[in-house]
Amino acid sequence: SGQMGIVIDNPTASVGEVRGSGMPMVHAIKETSVLRGKVRVGDLLISVDEVDCRGMSATQVTRVISGRSGNAERILILLRGSSSALGNC
Repeated sequence: SGQMGIVIDNPTASVGEVRGSGMPMVHAIKETSVLRGKVRVGDLLISVDEVDCRGMSATQVTRVISGRSGNAERILILLRGSSSALGNC
């Protein structure tokens, strides 16, 4: 997690699910996250500040987010996903 208080993962494919599509997704949301109530576990991360994150690993996405930590605001584009079997931390 970072200053935004979310944990990003790039899970492997599960039978019958969209997960593992090569897109990073929100794995967990900290109780203190500024994004709590706006972002859901299972949401797919499309971009951060106009940087395309599709196909990036969780580590690469974390670097993109960290590299922009000095910005007062960040623009996240997410695709609402499924939250089945994942929880908050």
